[in-house]
Amino acid sequence: MKTVYINCDNVNLNPISVTQESNNLELLDALYDTLDSTDVADSERQLNIPSHPRREPSLSEHRTNYEVTAKLFVTDPDYSKWNEKTLNDAFECLHRTTSLGSVDSLIFSFNGLCDDTSDSSDRLDAAARIWKSLTPEFPHTQLGVADFGPIELDKLIAKIKDTARQPQTTQISLSDCCEPPSELVKTAKQHDVELTAHPDIHDILSPAELAAAFNRNQSHQLDEKSVGIDWVLKYTVVAHGRAVVADKGYIIRASLS
Repeated sequence: MKTVYINCDNVNLNPISVTQESNNLELLDALYDTLDSTDVADSERQLNIPSHPRREPSLSEHRTNYEVTAKLFVTDPDYSKWNEKTLNDAFECLHRTTSLGSVDSLIFSFNGLCDDTSDSSDRLDAAARIWKSLTPEFPHTQLGVADFGPIELDKLIAKIKDTARQPQTTQISLSDCCEPPSELVKTAKQHDVELTAHPDIHDILSPAELAAAFNRNQSHQLDEKSVGIDWVLKYTVVAHGRAVVADKGYIIRASLS
């Protein structure tokens, strides 16, 4: 098994048109650009793309001058493999990329927990376990979840309420923000959770999409069946006062068998 890290730290340098539809075009464009324009550091157990940062962090102002938001997509479809150490690796990668040691807003998006379609209490238990383990490391961060229906949101809060902070926000798809589901509005209000909108698709990156991106640019061909995506971290750094995006990108951790 080989661990792959792909740092797409170039989104604000390669803007795409804004759309009202949820999609992952921004991520795919950044991924293609990264694979096209960088070299790799390949060892027996790890593959780093690029081999070295393509640019030094340009965030030279004081930390208080920036607002840092991050969204962690827990993408592995096998919830039994959701591992606190593996997911915490995402934040270590983010700190190395941005040189900033904290996050102002953090959203968790758990694979399979979407619109109350999950019938697995074990999967929700895994999400609650991850939440209780990781969120204490962010005592001053606004915490939230994405794409939870009212039933799952209510169940998650019930599972964590005695041992961890509850979500302060819950994100819904941009396509639903004009008319959010009434039951979700009711549940969010009951728990004092703010509803916000996001433009992302729930399954942010599939093994097939990652394999196809590799096969366009790398000398070796990948079979999507040999690719597992551990997580995708989306981050944005905005300069206060100027409303300027100072840095934006995606970091991907995957496994090759």
